[in-house]
Amino acid sequence: MPGYHVIIQPEAEQDLDEAYQYLDGQRTGLGFELLADLTEIIELTSS
Repeated sequence: MPGYHVIIQPEAEQDLDEAYQYLDGQRTGLGFELLADLTEIIELTSS
């Protein structure tokens, strides 16, 4: 079964950057955890 092709729009990239900055301000490394989890989800749905 083929996976999906994921496209992240520029607006979503900006939202992710803002979420990263906010979360990392709450706790160092939390923004990275968000991106790592999102990357894992994208890889799972794309494969």
